[in-house]
Amino acid sequence: MTSDNARLFRLLDDLTDRWCERRALKPLRLVLAGYPPAPALTDEWAELYTALRNLKGLPTDALTPEERAGVADAHALIHHILKATRAGADIIRAAG
Repeated sequence: MTSDNARLFRLLDDLTDRWCERRALKPLRLVLAGYPPAPALTDEWAELYTALRNLKGLPTDALTPEERAGVADAHALIHHILKATRAGADIIRAAG
């Protein structure tokens, strides 16, 4: 699970850097609602999970294909991380 966490945060750092460089405000606004810093509390994990779900819902032109793939990977990783714990599974269930 630690390697999943490290991979997730490397992905998020890379995406955030890309969006800052090209001044992509829509995805930045969404991701910054839940990251950084890396979550420590259940509520913070829920905010990050919601932020990633919201990023997936952006219009096609808001993200490059590589960024969209990175967002999908990050969402899959956080889903995998969360489902491993009862509190995480509750976050997924609440997000419906």
